[in-house]
This record gives sequence, structure tokens and C-alpha cells, in this order.
Amino acid sequence: MNRLILTGRLNRDPEIRYTKEEIPMARFAISVKNVKSFDNRNTEDTFITFECVARRGLAEVCGEYLKKGSLVAIEGKLGERSVVRVDNMLMLDSKFYQVKDKEKKDSDQD
Repeated sequence: MNRLILTGRLNRDPEIRYTKEEIPMARFAISVKNVKSFDNRNTEDTFITFECVARRGLAEVCGEYLKKGSLVAIEGKLGERSVVRVDNMLMLDSKFYQVKDKEKKDSDQD
């Protein structure tokens, strides 16, 4: 099962784009605090950045209400894709995707 729940702050305003089928997609990044404990007294705060993608109705909500610095909690799955650079080095790119869109279709409404 590939399911994550993340809480963090947006690094930048969401970028809204549309597919050829006119489906909205929002791309944004959030930073999640990661506390490393070396012993009972010494800790170090680091941050992990996740690139996120939301689609359809959720993408529109993200574009309208979220801004850089907003505190958000998101639920989704982690996806990976491999990228080969010019120097033939294989890189893994991870993105965080929303799990489901709760927007109802016209046929579902009474």
C-alpha cells in the first residue's frame, strides 16, 4: 500500500496548468520538518521537500486558496520516475500525488 499523509508549508504558490483535455493540474512543493535526534540533548532540524501534483477540482481549490507559506496537510501516494541525464547518469524523481478527487460527476448528482 502506497499512502502518505504529509503536513508542511508551501515553498511557492501553486502553478495551475491545463491538459489537452482541459483538466486542471496544480503543481506545488511543500517542506516537511524532519527532526534528527543525536542524543537526548542534541537535535537538528532539517526539511524534506516534496513536489506535489493535484488534479481536477482539488487543483482549482489549491490555486484559489493556497499561497506560499500556507500550512497544509495532504494525503496521497508517492510516485517515482527515472530520468537519464545527458551524462548517462540515472536519476530518480519522486512526486507526491493526491489519492482521490472528491468532486462529484454530473451524473452522480440528484
